[in-house]
Amino acid sequence: MDIAIVTGASSALGEAVSRRLIELGFRVYGLGGDYSRCSLQNINFKPVGCDLADPEAVEKSARAIVQKEKGVYLLVNNAKFFGKNAFPEMENRELEQVLRINLLCPLVLLRTLAPSLRDLQGYVIQLGASIAETSSGGPAGAAASGGLKWMGERLFEDLRDEGVKVCHLSPEPNRGRGGRGRLFPGALTQAAIDPEAVAQAVEQLLQSRFGNTITELVIRPLRTREQEMEPVRRLPYPEPQPVPYTVPREMIEAEEQLEEEDRLESEKRRRKKRAERKKPKTEGTAASAASEKPAASEKPAASEKPIAPDDATSSDAPSANRSRRRRRKPRPPMEAVGFLDPEKAQPKASSPRAKVAEVTSAEPAPAKKAPAKKAAAKKAAKKAARKSTAKKAVKKAPAKKAAAKKSTVKKTTRKTPARKTTVRKPAAKKSGTENA
Repeated sequence: MDIAIVTGASSALGEAVSRRLIELGFRVYGLGGDYSRCSLQNINFKPVGCDLADPEAVEKSARAIVQKEKGVYLLVNNAKFFGKNAFPEMENRELEQVLRINLLCPLVLLRTLAPSLRDLQGYVIQLGASIAETSSGGPAGAAASGGLKWMGERLFEDLRDEGVKVCHLSPEPNRGRGGRGRLFPGALTQAAIDPEAVAQAVEQLLQSRFGNTITELVIRPLRTREQEMEPVRRLPYPEPQPVPYTVPREMIEAEEQLEEEDRLESEKRRRKKRAERKKPKTEGTAASAASEKPAASEKPAASEKPIAPDDATSSDAPSANRSRRRRRKPRPPMEAVGFLDPEKAQPKASSPRAKVAEVTSAEPAPAKKAPAKKAAAKKAAKKAARKSTAKKAVKKAPAKKAAAKKSTVKKTTRKTPARKTTVRKPAAKKSGTENA
């Protein structure tokens, strides 16, 4: 954790900077000031009572912090004192106190913390005026602020090669521009310096990731007078309704666990019942297969037929399974479209009896003459049908020819309309006398 020393941490500006540094992870030591009314209460904020006008007390407190924390990374010179009287009316003691707090105290702290700042490549931030016109405290305050600024620039030139960074931060309020306007609660200050703005500037300086550094930063108000702003109107909001009662998650999980246990128990019972049902069935099928299996030397007679799986009955099954409904066996696959000859259709054997049927059917069986006679009879019937159809066609042929001739004669003997014929008579020849 980095260590920071902030002088004048009990003021509004010092308190805002200290709070922001604690949020960034620093352990802050507030040096000098009265912390009886300080609102900052944090385990990482350590107030140290010290008279900043006494150089020996300042040096002693700084050495104690370095010895305890083994180093200091950040120094913020914020403490300021401008006296109670105007410059012509100041006494020597008051004038000396202004210079001791505003200028001599930062010099003593920088001299004491210089080795630690070099080792840790630390940061020095000094708060003061940038120009004489905006400085507070009259000539004495301007002298202290100017000396602080020039001292920081010279320090940066001496320690910049060792990684020490120095910045002169100048929050410059409006001077001689009249009083502030009326502010409403929650309005932004536009004609004065907000302490949070200074704290944010310190944060930006410390979190810069570039190889460059800012040596001077000036913060000024946006306006010379506060802008009159209307207060924020609060719209009526409905009263929150009570949250409805819901079942706690633990009760829901307990019920789900009980349901899961009931489901597992019921599943175990089903498995036991299935195992009990399968045991007698397997024993009965094995006994029936052993009794029905024929010897290898014996051959089945010609009149005997192999036992098909469809002809199997439940007589060999145990009495416990007789009441159960038999499942419908699948139909054998059809080889062609249409009706299938039941003698040629042989279903696939899956049961022990079907295996016995396959063994018996594999052995050579006597040739059957009945199917051959039926095929011959069918062929003879087809030939007779063909002959009869041919004879009928021969008989009908002359009748068709006669009908065709009659139709042609009728077409040719249709009446044609009579044509009128005109006979022209030859003209009489004139005699020669008439011609003469």
